[in-house]
Amino acid sequence: MADKPILATVTGEYFQPVRLHYQVLDHDGLLRAFKKLRCLEHDPTEQRWVWLYDHEAKTLRFKRSYAEIHKDLHPIVIGSFFLRTKDKLLLDLRSCERAILAIPFFAKHLPQRVARVTESEIVNKLFSATESTQLTPGDLFDRQVSSYRDPAAVM
Repeated sequence: MADKPILATVTGEYFQPVRLHYQVLDHDGLLRAFKKLRCLEHDPTEQRWVWLYDHEAKTLRFKRSYAEIHKDLHPIVIGSFFLRTKDKLLLDLRSCERAILAIPFFAKHLPQRVARVTESEIVNKLFSATESTQLTPGDLFDRQVSSYRDPAAVM
């Protein structure tokens, strides 16, 4: 892949999808918290909540700042939440950097009594910008069998 360009996000990170798993402890509280955040919008056509690089999220530090990205590209979706069941929530992100920023961001805006991160999955691969396959996080994660490692068992 040395001679091929590597696929990247609009905010400048390499495209390397990450899925964060949340345990939802208070479904109604989660929806109230989501509705309070102006950087989240409900997308009923995809049955998801999109996390936008806007409002509260504008201060996040990506390789390309909010101001550096042409206004015609705004708003930028930086993640997508999917409620799989009343107690399982997924956050699909397109880079490791986004996941690193998402965890403390949502820890601040989603109280621990409402939802908490329980695990993460990562696609351990970089992709060529010339590949023509489906590379959405959902396509990559939902078609693969993930292997779970219990950190307590490892110790």
